Parts: sequence; C-alpha cells; structure tokens
Amino acid sequence: MSIHFSQTPSGDDVAHAGNSPVGVLATGSIATVAASVLSTIVTFTNSSGGDQSISRVAGSGTAPAQYDLVLNAVTIETRRSGPDYKVDFEFTGPLKLNDTDILDLKVTHLITGTTRDFQASVYGV
Repeated sequence: MSIHFSQTPSGDDVAHAGNSPVGVLATGSIATVAASVLSTIVTFTNSSGGDQSISRVAGSGTAPAQYDLVLNAVTIETRRSGPDYKVDFEFTGPLKLNDTDILDLKVTHLITGTTRDFQASVYGV
C-alpha cells in the first residue's frame, strides 16, 4: 500500500480519502516565554463571510506545558504536553466556527527561571 501526500490533493485523492483536503489556516510562534505567563501562540479569526470548519490545532515547544484552546475568550479545552513537548487538539467531527469567531491557542509553562519557545498551527477543511 502506498500513501500519497501533496499540498493540493487531486480529485482522486479526495474521493479515496472520503473527505475534503485540509489546509493550514494559521501558524504562529512565540519566543522567550517566561514561566507561569499565559501567552497566545496563534490566533485564527474566521473572516470568510461564512462558517469555517477546524479539523485540528497542533502545538509544540521547548518545554512541557499546558495548552488552552480558547474560542471567543472562553477556554473550551485544556491539554498538557507529554515528554515529546507536543499537543494535538484533533476533532472527530470538525469544530465549526461562525463568521467573526476567534480561536486562540495559549500556552503556560512552569519551568521556573527559564524562558521557552512555542509554535502552533490551525488546520481546517
């Protein structure tokens, strides 16, 4: 069995996968984050004029941390990274954003006396 990855899947790829292609909607990174400071890594504002489906939000950094997924200033989910310093908010059914909704991924690390770096991406259909 072969697996084909491309930035723009062909019609055959989409039909075979049974769903629409996923694209990167937003990316962000922050550097020198102090311990215990809640910091926004990436923000996605739905300005499409309609609904937007989010399939996944991924984050990583240089330290274990707590990641908060925030929709319109309300935390909707919290996860902690493991020993690989990564988190995935992957949805079995897409997270629907209405027009003008704002989705943030925020991070807090607790390694006192150090600053750390983090990055994240928002993926949508």
